[in-house]
Amino acid sequence: MRLLMLFIVGSLASALLAQPLVIREWFRTVDGGFNQHDHAYRVVLGSHDRPIIAGERTAAQPGYGTQTTVLGFVPNGQMSWSRFVVRNSGWKGTFANLVADHHGNVLVTGSMGYIREENGGGMITEKLDPSSGTPLWNTHYISPRGINGDALALYSAVAQNDDALMVGFSHQNRDWVDLTALRLDERDGRVKWLSHYAPYYNSATHGRAIGELPNGEVFTANQHSLGVAVEDGLAIWHDGQTGEIRRLYLYDSGCKDGFQTRLATDSQGFAYTSGGGCYEENGRVYYSPMVWKWSPNGDLAWYRGIRFRESGSDGGIASIMLDHDENLLVLRDLEESPGHWVSVLIKLDKRSGQTIWVSYLPNSDYLNMTKDHRGDIYVAGIDFHAPVGYTPQDGQLVKVRNSDGQVLWRESFHHGSVHGGADRFYDVAIDRQGNVYACGSASVTNNLADFLLVKYRQPIRGDVNLDGCVDDQDLALQLEAFGTFDDRYDSNGDGFVDMADVLLLLDHFGQGCE
Repeated sequence: MRLLMLFIVGSLASALLAQPLVIREWFRTVDGGFNQHDHAYRVVLGSHDRPIIAGERTAAQPGYGTQTTVLGFVPNGQMSWSRFVVRNSGWKGTFANLVADHHGNVLVTGSMGYIREENGGGMITEKLDPSSGTPLWNTHYISPRGINGDALALYSAVAQNDDALMVGFSHQNRDWVDLTALRLDERDGRVKWLSHYAPYYNSATHGRAIGELPNGEVFTANQHSLGVAVEDGLAIWHDGQTGEIRRLYLYDSGCKDGFQTRLATDSQGFAYTSGGGCYEENGRVYYSPMVWKWSPNGDLAWYRGIRFRESGSDGGIASIMLDHDENLLVLRDLEESPGHWVSVLIKLDKRSGQTIWVSYLPNSDYLNMTKDHRGDIYVAGIDFHAPVGYTPQDGQLVKVRNSDGQVLWRESFHHGSVHGGADRFYDVAIDRQGNVYACGSASVTNNLADFLLVKYRQPIRGDVNLDGCVDDQDLALQLEAFGTFDDRYDSNGDGFVDMADVLLLLDHFGQGCE
């Protein structure tokens, strides 16, 4: 009998070698309109874990521009509403960001424009009910001294009290561009404060990212330029109640420096920005992607060049994020050879900026990431089967273990409606049950694409045979692997099958078996 039991367990274990660690539950494509290129750039979870995506639909006809679009779904994949974010006399505009507040309402930010005109028509944030898409309020800022009211939004965030924060730039005359930051009342969208800044006359200061610090101050990461060749990074701390500038730091290395639309803040009041710049190392000056850590008192705590080659194209940083221990995660790309790219995920120590681990993700361009309640990292992007600029391309999702950077699983998505098409993931989110949502675009013809949302289900913790039920078969498999390093039977994610995994399985015993 014991030999029979061992044979059954061994057979089940062999069969599991091809079992996926993640299961695609459903995908949805949505046509944004006649003859459109549709791209969903952000996905967030509204109240009751409703997935909401936002991005742009772009007319195939030249001269008609883009339109910011928001789509709401329920967890079973049914689309419940859609909305085109418009204001006043124009429909042309660009998408900047999508965020959810602490009540599960969603806020979409973008810039409004006018048909066949180059200049923008103002910065806009709209707050929506996640269940219906009904606008709760809409705030549209137009520069009173600009060209055609020219003001463009580049980023947004939610404050601790659910006020909306919006940042970008506005023209004060034809040659002078100011940082433009606003705080909007969460109840009605009323402008609580407006902050403008440009260090010099006839210069350009673009607000790239914004966020609130634990002490209530608002931090903006900005790019300042005095022409094409001279650019500096500019960190600004604003009074949270008035918008008044309290401290600023101009990072000028003597070459083209600048921050991008990425920002991370920790519980101690430190802020992290990313971009490109120059730095000196071993007597040589390098230009490469960089990250900066800023102290609450306005000082530069440390900076780090993320360099992987001595010369040539060194790529850029796609995303930054803090892990559960508030160490910095940096996602960047690198051109290994002409047209062939690899993404690299780097974990840096929060105190020193030194590398903890590096994880290489080949044949890919990953664009955004998030983390689950255990701290593991989910990265969304593009899987290249050919040099960049050529097809086919697939959307790709990767799970990376936070403790050591090991890739736990990799999942590709191909729509299948177009041979050799270009399918892409741009963003990823995780709900409270551990379900993973990836958004992007799916090819429908050789030239057109639809909005895309895909839901992936991860097995129940303890369900090692992936049949949806934690039962005695799972326990037998785990006991057989006891004392080994085997991710298939490791329930708690530390890579080793031990008593902690067995206890976790027993704690979930019977789940999913109804």
